[in-house]
Amino acid sequence: MGALPRRRRQRAEHQLLQCVGRDIFIFSIVVFFLAEIYKRLTTPATDQLCRSPGEHAGDEIVPCTPELFEGSIVVASGAAILGGGYSGSSLMTRLTFNVERKARGWSNTFRLDCSELGRPIGRVTRARSWEACLGRPIKQREKDACVIYACTVGVEARHRFKYAKDHGDGEHFPWNAAEPERLLEVCRKEGIWMPGRGANVGRVLDMIKYRGGVPVANPAAGSPLDVLQLSSWEEHSWDGGPGLSPQRVAELLDGGPCVGRLWTCPWYGYFDASLDDGAWVYRGCGRSEAARQESKRLYRAAAVSHAVVCFGYRFCGDQMHVLVLDNHQDTGPRRWVDVEEMDALYTLNVDYDPLLCLYARD
Repeated sequence: MGALPRRRRQRAEHQLLQCVGRDIFIFSIVVFFLAEIYKRLTTPATDQLCRSPGEHAGDEIVPCTPELFEGSIVVASGAAILGGGYSGSSLMTRLTFNVERKARGWSNTFRLDCSELGRPIGRVTRARSWEACLGRPIKQREKDACVIYACTVGVEARHRFKYAKDHGDGEHFPWNAAEPERLLEVCRKEGIWMPGRGANVGRVLDMIKYRGGVPVANPAAGSPLDVLQLSSWEEHSWDGGPGLSPQRVAELLDGGPCVGRLWTCPWYGYFDASLDDGAWVYRGCGRSEAARQESKRLYRAAAVSHAVVCFGYRFCGDQMHVLVLDNHQDTGPRRWVDVEEMDALYTLNVDYDPLLCLYARD
């Protein structure tokens, strides 16, 4: 008879252990789903797969990928929205709503103030644009390859600028830069460009120079010119050499288009120079190391360094904005960027024989 209570006690202990194990399992499932919900709420709404750049500006690796900006309300273009019946302040209201809805916690973060989006920029006291010296934008076809594309388009823009100085017309420059697939492959083999990491602007420019220049897409029949040469380049940053300032940036851009490097946060893709008469100005996350580290902590892979072609500027009161040509869409797009967001400018020197251009034009 003494064995019966013992068996009952063992059965009760077994049932208790089963209940405890079930409760622990259910608790683990609840914790897992709560963690997933929290992660989704605190993770930027982006498919950006880039890594953060190097710690030192001089060795900075610039990654970027077009996926971040595909399908954004601005990339859909202001014209498409206007075609849907939106204009003026209603356009600004709709775009602001989409920024806040899609970005969730991005609004009023760092230098982003959604209440300022679309407001008139004020009187422009000085401006310059080399729009006529730009060729067709080349859309980034490969992830993390913004440097390859920006340098390619930048070299062509410099040739068009030089051609315009010699012939008074940069739009009818005889050649267009070819898609940079070969340059991308060479940079991959040499370890200059790496998927997931990007490339250093200076090393890519050195490779273009070493290879003789940027291949042209439409060499003229019988013309010996099949590349757009790059003879030299120079980096200008806030901390190096004479440094940068709004006046210095204007002075460099007065000398023609150049390649630029800036830090982008998740809302960068929502800006387009065509919106509201250029009132949308990207002001980013600031240039301080503390701001950069905080942006990487908050937005992880969506806070990256990015390369563009700079071709204009404007002064509005105490502000200066740089006009850039991007490589995320077939149209660029063009964006206004606060000068303080530009980490560095790379001025390019090119050489060509004007007689070859005259030959091709004839």
